[in-house]
Amino acid sequence: EGLFTQQDLQLAIAISHQASLTIQRMKLLEKIRREQQFRVLLQRFVSPDVANYLIESSGDSVKLPKLRRQLATILFVDIENSTGLAETLEVEEFSQIINEYYEVLTSKVFQYKGLVKYIGDGIMALFGMAESEKDPEMRAITAAMEIRSEIEALSVTGKWGLRFGISINTGPVMAGYVGSFEQGEITVLGDAVNVAYGLQPY
Repeated sequence: EGLFTQQDLQLAIAISHQASLTIQRMKLLEKIRREQQFRVLLQRFVSPDVANYLIESSGDSVKLPKLRRQLATILFVDIENSTGLAETLEVEEFSQIINEYYEVLTSKVFQYKGLVKYIGDGIMALFGMAESEKDPEMRAITAAMEIRSEIEALSVTGKWGLRFGISINTGPVMAGYVGSFEQGEITVLGDAVNVAYGLQPY
């Protein structure tokens, strides 16, 4: 009397199995949710295929890559005298130009597997952070040449009339993400970054 019957044991086992499956399902749903957040965050900075690489390489942790030392190629593109341009144009017109300008820059950087950080009226792009992507120097140069061609073509037609600077440098940097999972930002530090910025031709 007071002992579990065989039926009670079978019921307890069935309940424990069901509870285990429920816990596993909840863990899987949480992992999927975090991966989706991770993907949305990453795609602010990188192309979808680079985002996939970073997600796959993070394993079960789904964490942002922390700052680490690596060799990378840095590309800067910046509008010359954007303040003066803004003063001569209507706000709506200047905003449209900036939006289209960013679209050109971002699409080309993503096409050649770079990461984008927006800085004022320009960008800093990093090539080589994803180890699966080879030849960062050539990808940066090709992206820069195509960016220049597209912006110059738009300027020649009279649509923009922008003057801009482009510079590239390769060297050791500390690169990665800082901040929270929801509000992370890519950061690139090092003398190679300062040299790249200083090489802009104006």
